[in-house]
Amino acid sequence: MNSDFKELNAYFEDREKKEKQELLDKIKKVQERLANKDKAVEELQYERNLIFGNLCSIISNDLRNSAFNIFRGFTSDIFWKAWRWSCHKDTVDEELKKGDLDENEYKSHKTAFDITVHTVKDKFFGKDLKDKVKFKEIIKSWSVGYDYIYTYKKQEIEIFIPIFHADDKDYYYALNGYRANYKESESCWGYIANGLDYTEVAEKLQDWLINEKWKEKK
Repeated sequence: MNSDFKELNAYFEDREKKEKQELLDKIKKVQERLANKDKAVEELQYERNLIFGNLCSIISNDLRNSAFNIFRGFTSDIFWKAWRWSCHKDTVDEELKKGDLDENEYKSHKTAFDITVHTVKDKFFGKDLKDKVKFKEIIKSWSVGYDYIYTYKKQEIEIFIPIFHADDKDYYYALNGYRANYKESESCWGYIANGLDYTEVAEKLQDWLINEKWKEKK
């Protein structure tokens, strides 16, 4: 009996040892598969980052300097100066008095305002409407662009001008291009059109205005 017990005990010990080893081998195999997948994911993420970096470079360089940009040749400072002249002229005047701005820099704010306001009006409203719309204000839209607000027959129109800057947080604003909205209420803007080609946006906007389509929304 003692011999049989030892053999039986040895049998169970051996089986337990094999069971443990099989489980360890199984875990190791899965860990190896996981490590391989992690490496593949890391390589894919690296490749994805390279491709995304290329996209951002195309937006910030090629797109910004292309015919899609109605302000090609200007830096984003032109919008910032126009916005300051529109919304913070008192501050600009005070900076001139204090000597923080020289006369040329001060004048560049007014020039930036005149150029951008006239260009947006000319490009989007066209010869038939540009003299019928009035400029109201410029709104800075985070770091992605500026909203130029005009009025037409008491209807407010918002034209978003992208600055064609791209990073992982805001690249899609540049790719969405120009956008025309109308004021539905004090806290809500309705959509009219958007796109990289301003001529297409302008065509839809002008049709919308001429046919007074805001009345259809009421």
